[in-house]
Amino acid sequence: MVQRNQTAEDSSPLIKWLPAGQWIDGTAADDQLPKYSAGSFRLTTTNGAYASFSFNGTGVWIYGAKRGNHGPYRCNVDGNDRAIQSGFSAANQISVELCSAPNLKMGSHVITITNLWTDATAPYLDVDYIVWETKISDQATRQSIVVDDNDTNSIQYTPPGEWSANACQNMAAYSANTCHVTGSNTAKASLTFEGDAIAVYGGVGPQYGPYTVSLDGQDPAQFTANSTNSHTQQILYFASGLGAGNHSIVINNNPTSIGNQLDLDYVQILGSGIPTTGTNSGNNSSGGSSKVGPIVGAVVGVIGLIALIGLGWFFWRRRKQSRQPRDKVDLGENDKSDSDVAMAHAIPTPYVVPGDGRNDSNSHLYPQGNNMSTHSVSMPQPQPQFYDNNNGARPYTGYGTQYTLSEGYPETPVGDTFGAAGGSSPGHRPQQPSTAYTANTFGGANLAVASGSSSNGDGSSRGGSSNNNGISPAGAAAPGSALGGEKGANLYTGPTVRNGEEQFVDAPPSYTT
Repeated sequence: MVQRNQTAEDSSPLIKWLPAGQWIDGTAADDQLPKYSAGSFRLTTTNGAYASFSFNGTGVWIYGAKRGNHGPYRCNVDGNDRAIQSGFSAANQISVELCSAPNLKMGSHVITITNLWTDATAPYLDVDYIVWETKISDQATRQSIVVDDNDTNSIQYTPPGEWSANACQNMAAYSANTCHVTGSNTAKASLTFEGDAIAVYGGVGPQYGPYTVSLDGQDPAQFTANSTNSHTQQILYFASGLGAGNHSIVINNNPTSIGNQLDLDYVQILGSGIPTTGTNSGNNSSGGSSKVGPIVGAVVGVIGLIALIGLGWFFWRRRKQSRQPRDKVDLGENDKSDSDVAMAHAIPTPYVVPGDGRNDSNSHLYPQGNNMSTHSVSMPQPQPQFYDNNNGARPYTGYGTQYTLSEGYPETPVGDTFGAAGGSSPGHRPQQPSTAYTANTFGGANLAVASGSSSNGDGSSRGGSSNNNGISPAGAAAPGSALGGEKGANLYTGPTVRNGEEQFVDAPPSYTT
């Protein structure tokens, strides 16, 4: 940022003199008048009367006089009182520093100076001018551009006919000897510009009255150009910190009585040519500040807060749902699963072969009943568990190992149901319980196979007669006899169907009587 000093003479409308009517202009009767800046100053003899100045910047200085008839005063910066100082001086000191506040943070500030006289012989306080320090963007390619009041391509005067060109008093005192003046309460002057700061200059005097200035559509700030004495080229308005981009200013005449005038001399644009990366709203020296920035900030803040709340609720909801247990399907008493995954209870439907377990002409595939136990093994690998309806799983241990078949009855006979040798069954159950045997090891001993017949439930036979031949583990036939043992389940061996294909397994035969 580039620092820049601006000056407001005591006749500038930017300085407020309060209470109203308690400050007057120095007159030519004072032989010290020519020593003041621009040959003018403003004074008061009222205890408690004060001058106030608002600005946007980093420092401020008030200049005035210390003389034999001046008394105590106090300065206040941003609401903080400074020490009381004396304005008395036996020798006149004109245009000396009365108050200062350097090294302020860049922004809006207010300084006041108040008359606190205690001696009626020294009641005076006077102010000559005020200097304040502000900053202009260092990215500006042009530090200052002056737009003369006659540049009607830049400044629009409306309504037509309400402004008069070069009709001001003392035209020679105006910049470029030109001015525009109006007495209409509907007259306004408008300017669109690009720059970081703007200053408007015109005249003040007894014939001038109130006016307003609006920057970038903000609420208008109010001023008055009324003054006891006439002065030209006075700063009527100043604003800085505008940022890049286009800005607009509208000046309205706002007379309180007939004949109140407003005139314009020129406009100075500071810090133009800033790269457009966004726009800011500036602060003016009247104490008005931008409302655009806070409004935009508030809107963005509210939207951001709503987005954060919505995002937080979404993740909270999602996490909560992920922690809720899923319904577990009851798979019955044999369910060993601890999984929370819902699964359908599916029971495979294997097939068994009627006949003697060999691939002969009597072998056909029939679907197993829901309650039928079936056994398909592949030797000599360790085998899956055998099941029967009444007693559940029974292990099969493989070749060279004794095994016991336990008791059980199939609900729906499929294939050959074996009873006593040469016997038959009436249909759904054997006529008598079959007897399973405890087999010796297969180390060379032969086991007898007994077979009978069974009916299809209508009396017809589906099985063939037994040849009472033993079958060795190697598959060779040898004579043998059945061994006694306890009654057990009916067993079936033979081909099974897996994935739609018939597969045969080489397994020890099943034995019943």
